[in-house]
Amino acid sequence: MPHRDLALALLLMLSVLPPAQAASAREAKRQLQQMNVEISVDKLVQYAAEGDLSTIELLLSAGVPIKGADGVHGATALHNAAAQGHRRVLDALIKAGAPLDAVDGNGVTPLMAAAW
Repeated sequence: MPHRDLALALLLMLSVLPPAQAASAREAKRQLQQMNVEISVDKLVQYAAEGDLSTIELLLSAGVPIKGADGVHGATALHNAAAQGHRRVLDALIKAGAPLDAVDGNGVTPLMAAAW
């Protein structure tokens, strides 16, 4: 194997995202840009409140951190989905690794938000 190919193979092996995931992330970013959706935690939290599962999946694919909280109340996407009763969104966020024990700026967990 030529040195250049070996170096490329090593870089791919050491990269954070496998090539298929990297391509998926690029495609998600492209779609979000076409939709005029900012790629941010605040947007993830907003779309969770709205129950927009397809946009949430694109934001997660684009690399928005699932554990992030909005800059206003410290709420996570899981808090907002729970508060609004969006079950499909809740399922997707939990499968993506959303922290169940996250506490917002008022000391509220997603479970508490669901109960209100």
